[in-house]
Amino acid sequence: IVPEEPGTTIHIELAQPGSIPVGVIDGVISALADQPIGGVYQTFIEGNTEMNRVLARTAESGVLSGADQVIVEQAFAENGIALTQEPGNDVAAALQTLQAVRTFG
Repeated sequence: IVPEEPGTTIHIELAQPGSIPVGVIDGVISALADQPIGGVYQTFIEGNTEMNRVLARTAESGVLSGADQVIVEQAFAENGIALTQEPGNDVAAALQTLQAVRTFG
């Protein structure tokens, strides 16, 4: 931080949330870390009633049911991302990614 003299005009530019890379959020799936939040939102959530319901249920209960896990896994598989058991590439990271993207997207 550089201190400015009182009365100095400064220009502050804020990033649009949709343009920020997903990877700035802790716990997200590594395969999408470089993708913009807005793009991931459009790919996985926008217009996807089923996914929105999964995210709403999970946000309320904190639990991902087996049926909802299948929906999440299928969405990622349809976009060329195979979920594994490895942290950062697992269902928990996928869900964390979608919940964060839904918040900011």
